[in-house]
Order: sequence, then structure tokens, then C-alpha cells
Amino acid sequence: GRPYVDGVKIVKLTTLGSKPRRRFKYNKMNKIFLKKGKEEPVRRFHPWIFSGAIAKMTVNHKEAQIPDGDLVEVLDYKNQPLAVGYYNDGSIAVRILSFNPSEKIDAEFWQKRLQNAFNYRKRLDLTDSKSTNAYRLVHAEGDGLPGLIVDIYNETAVVQCHSIGIYRQINAIADALKMVFKNKLKAIYDKSSETLPPQYIAQNSIKNGYLFGETTTPDVVLENGNKFAVDWITGQKTGFFWTKETTAP
Repeated sequence: GRPYVDGVKIVKLTTLGSKPRRRFKYNKMNKIFLKKGKEEPVRRFHPWIFSGAIAKMTVNHKEAQIPDGDLVEVLDYKNQPLAVGYYNDGSIAVRILSFNPSEKIDAEFWQKRLQNAFNYRKRLDLTDSKSTNAYRLVHAEGDGLPGLIVDIYNETAVVQCHSIGIYRQINAIADALKMVFKNKLKAIYDKSSETLPPQYIAQNSIKNGYLFGETTTPDVVLENGNKFAVDWITGQKTGFFWTKETTAP
């Protein structure tokens, strides 16, 4: 068969009986190497890596500039893997998605993270409440997804990406939302054009719009029994200003 599948080299290992096993090795992973001592914040699970902490970066094993938004593997000064995240051309150079350097950022990853966020809100009695049907589902670093905001308004999810790396994953995020909410979600609206770099927006002709389904606005939602008319299309932020009481434990 082919030696590569989707950029992944397939290597055969020793067989056990008649069943061969396969090991998947990433062949083309962008890498960020940290200066000595700069790995300590990562080991303490800090989700950001600042540009001044980087010793060098490589693309295809050659020292080069990593494109904005690309996934990267983070390594310490001894070349030991630390984490996986995405590169950002700025003072915060890497936002970490997983402190498990072998974790793949794929459909399963997004579904797992969003399911964790949903389960936490369920424990707060937000997902099935009779008095509240609007709440923040994903609060960026607080839910292990830096750069991502997802607000729920009744049967609509409004997604706002605050970085190129997250925006490049928006279709996977939408698919994961549908899996988590199943038939309880009628629409997903992307409102990222106000929060991404202007040059990136212009180059890619990014506009707000529905990724799935469509609902009418304004929609009257409930928060602790109080009614609010929310318009995520014309309103500021995702359509509503959230207070900490709706998301904090």
C-alpha cells in the first residue's frame, strides 16, 4: 500500500501471531523548541508560551518561520516533547491545546473537549434548567480551548474565534457541537469577523454567518427566570454580556 496516508508515515512493527500492528509516526510536525528554563511554566500547565521563550522553530525538520495558526509540537531545550498547541505570530506565540504531546488534534479531540465543557455546565444545572436556557458553554482557557468562545442561546450556538489557529478548526468545532448536543441544537452561528486580525479577515474574505441551520433573531432567552431578547447577528460580542454567575461554579 501507500507509505503515507494524510501525511502520516505508516510503519509496520513485529507481528504477534498472524496480526501485524502499525505505529503511526507524524512525519511533518512543526516544532517549537524552548530556551533552557522556559519549559517550567509549561510543566505547571500554563496555557501560553511567549515569543521570548522560544529558542528556535522548525518546519519539516528545517529551521523556518511557522505559518500563523499552524499546529505545533512544543519541546524543551533537551528536545523532550511537552505539549501540542497552535502558533500565533505575536507576543503570545503558542496557545496550548493539550499537555499530552502525543494527543492528536482531531475530531475526537474536539468532541471530547466540548463534551467535558457540556458536562460541567450540566453539573451547574445550566443545560436542562427551566429558568435558564442561555449560558457560556466554552470560556477559552477556562475550558482548555484557548481562543474559543461558545455561547448557547436556547437552541442556537454562537461561536467566536479569537485567533487564527482556532478559526482554522471551526468546521471541526461545529461538527463536534452537533455531536454533543444531538437534536437539541438547531443552528450554529459563526461571529468571528470582529475578533480575528483585520489582515487575515481581508485576505480570506471572512464574514459572519450560519455554519449549520438557521434561526430567527432576536430570540427571547431565559437567565435565572429573566427574559432577554438576544440578537447575535447585530448585537455586540456574541449577542449578550455574560456575568460570572452564569458560568462560575
